[in-house]
Amino acid sequence: MNGFNIEIQYSDKVKGATLEVWPGNLVKVIAPIGAIEEDLTKIVSKKTKWIIEKQRVIKDIPAWREREFVSGESFPLLGREYRLKTIEGYGDTILKDDRLIVPVAPFYGDIEDRAELIKLSLVKWYKEFALGKIADRVEYYSEQLGVRPSKVTLKDYVGRWGSCTPSGELIFNWQIIALPRNLFEYVVAHEVAHLNELNHGRGFKRVLASLVQDSELSEQHLKYYKNVF
Repeated sequence: MNGFNIEIQYSDKVKGATLEVWPGNLVKVIAPIGAIEEDLTKIVSKKTKWIIEKQRVIKDIPAWREREFVSGESFPLLGREYRLKTIEGYGDTILKDDRLIVPVAPFYGDIEDRAELIKLSLVKWYKEFALGKIADRVEYYSEQLGVRPSKVTLKDYVGRWGSCTPSGELIFNWQIIALPRNLFEYVVAHEVAHLNELNHGRGFKRVLASLVQDSELSEQHLKYYKNVF
């Protein structure tokens, strides 16, 4: 309708319909259970101008998609896309030029099992690469504020990018390394700022703004990204 891809999600936690605009020309409608679909499409139609404006803001954000882990597929890394190349052999994933090269031992099982082996090798490489990059940027932002984390840890988070504990431990979703560079920097700076201000009040926002530009815009864009793997 109106060129939009409409996805309706019914929930017993909402009293009225709300709209969310997502990359890929997707409009999500969150509606109460029992809502009539025809009424919901009318709501979308009335909000056409608002939806188009939201789409303009997020036009450069790629739509999330399932990965197949096959040669030629692209994988994001700090704002660039790298092509996956599988070769027959043994060893770990390496980054060479614009390729992520994954050696795969001769394998005669299901294609799904082969894809899982490729995924495991890629994830191992991404985690190792992420640890070095994150640690480097944590040190950079910490020096600016005159603070120091008690520990820096990577985790397999789902639905969050990072956290800071009361003891000063910074915990990051290692998949922030797949975000565009400005959002990667934002997430790291955000958690380092919590070493100074553990809440999200005005003081915290001032500290964060001193570390990165356009922090509010980055926060808005970050909600449209999901884990790659």
